[in-house]
Amino acid sequence: MPELDPMGAKPWGPSTRGLDPRVHPLRKNLLAKRMDCRVKPGNDREDAMNILLTPARIGPVEIPNRIVMPPMTTRTADAEGYVTEDTLAYYLARARGGVGLITVEMASPEKAGRHRRHEVGIYDDRFLPGLTRLVDLIHRAGSKASIQLGHGGGHTRIDHLRRDRRSRLRRFSASGLRDHVRDHRA
Repeated sequence: MPELDPMGAKPWGPSTRGLDPRVHPLRKNLLAKRMDCRVKPGNDREDAMNILLTPARIGPVEIPNRIVMPPMTTRTADAEGYVTEDTLAYYLARARGGVGLITVEMASPEKAGRHRRHEVGIYDDRFLPGLTRLVDLIHRAGSKASIQLGHGGGHTRIDHLRRDRRSRLRRFSASGLRDHVRDHRA
């Protein structure tokens, strides 16, 4: 059975290497380039691999290579949001594996913005010792660290809002928003 072309043109294999004429012209060009791209000394693919493993700079920070790990939910923090041994082990394994820049999973800058259980906490200074330990571990393994900041918005967990629901509703009411904007423009 012939393999399916990942770009969706048509099944291809030893006897069906031609392109389907119904494919959009731009996609046809891309497919033609892909089919003609064999790993040979000096070609673009080999050059891209060489660049991937070279250091890079983001502002004043030097990244050891161009491999970047995006934020991925692990839910390894404890129920309050503290970094745990599992959190440390997870990110240390990625740093030791050669990732140049590790982006720690989403953390909300406000408790009400948390939308998952066991989400890393960053909304209070009490989380700093664990986060500092995490960053130090990543750095000692040779990688750099960043963190994804985010707010759950409409997906926030209602149990975080129950305690101060009235104050939050009042704070974010239309008139409260107008007052807030007016006060900050002055």
